[in-house]
Amino acid sequence: MEKKQEGQSRYPCGGDPNEGKPYANQKWDFSFLTTHRNCVPDLSAVTVHTQTLPRYVYSKEGRRQSNINLLAIAAFNSTLGLDIADDFVDADSLFYYVYGYLHLEEWRKKWEVTLRKEAARIDLPKSLEEFQRIAKLGKELANLHLDYENCPPLELEIEKADDFDERNPECFEVEKMKWGGKRPNLDKTILHYNQWLTIRGIPLECHNYRLGARSALDWIVDRYKVKTDKRSQITRNPNRWNAGNGLSAGQYIFNLIPRICNLSLKTNQIQNRLLSTQ
Repeated sequence: MEKKQEGQSRYPCGGDPNEGKPYANQKWDFSFLTTHRNCVPDLSAVTVHTQTLPRYVYSKEGRRQSNINLLAIAAFNSTLGLDIADDFVDADSLFYYVYGYLHLEEWRKKWEVTLRKEAARIDLPKSLEEFQRIAKLGKELANLHLDYENCPPLELEIEKADDFDERNPECFEVEKMKWGGKRPNLDKTILHYNQWLTIRGIPLECHNYRLGARSALDWIVDRYKVKTDKRSQITRNPNRWNAGNGLSAGQYIFNLIPRICNLSLKTNQIQNRLLSTQ
């Protein structure tokens, strides 16, 4: 995949689709991470060193063109002894192969030092079977991560206070979520959501899916909280955001937690299947 050239845009103003893989290098205190988006990514949401690899780029006139270099497709076909006309390696399959490869734990560990300084580099597949397997699993990961809000929720134990009223949106509002226990011995099977709700029985395996130095669940806990900036005195209150679908923002956040738990477990399972390709 190529870097965006001058005069090109990753995301047009119209309704044309696009997908991309934002990823962050390990500079500062962030470990390598990658996600999948079909909307304009916030490249400073995690670290100022985030980059994105789009599937398409658009000209100033709005013309869409593939961002997958034909030379890359030719190199993959040549390595595998295939004719480009065979269509075993096309732009879409190569796109998902890259996303799958970026989730290989052994690859991340092997190139940990290099990833602190340089853009991610992946290996060519050793066989067509390996390529197709990684591309298939990469597509599964991409679809899972794109549709994270609709991932089926994991069944967890919900402890409710006596005065909890599910018809009252205030009972779902979050101030600052806290894990069970006390530092340094936090119990991450328990999440105190607010004064009315506590979530118990979170599998520890959920924390194995990490976006950089934190698990996906840790990102939720850290970002969905009320916080006032000391300099500007502007308060960021996620309870005032528009959740849509007839839900209050608090209900959206609360419902998101068991979904992210299940997404984390599913991601772990796919990553374990990726290991068998090595």
